[in-house]
Amino acid sequence: MKKILLIDDDNDNLHIITEVLTMKGFAVVAINQSISVEAVIELKPDLVIVDHYLTGQNGGDFCLKIKQNKQSEYLPVILISTGLNLKEISEAGLADAFLAKPFNIDDLENIAERFAL
Repeated sequence: MKKILLIDDDNDNLHIITEVLTMKGFAVVAINQSISVEAVIELKPDLVIVDHYLTGQNGGDFCLKIKQNKQSEYLPVILISTGLNLKEISEAGLADAFLAKPFNIDDLENIAERFAL
């Protein structure tokens, strides 16, 4: 079973995304606060989905830290957000893809299957 690390400080988003991905057969580790790159490495996810607007941390910057670390640079990272310029933010953070909120459930499932399998 593939493991997805989901980082979003909105508990409603965490719950909905976790439910959708769990029903698709993924193991989801949902975290509602900022974490370190070292913690990500320890969790050994197959995919990281991170919100851009996190309390205490910018998701785009966090994505870049993951990609610049030799132990985690291989991890696919999907940036999600309601913010403007998400494409540019994702590119600057070296994200593998992005999803603008609100997003279609099918789009979430497709992107998870594309990057986690």
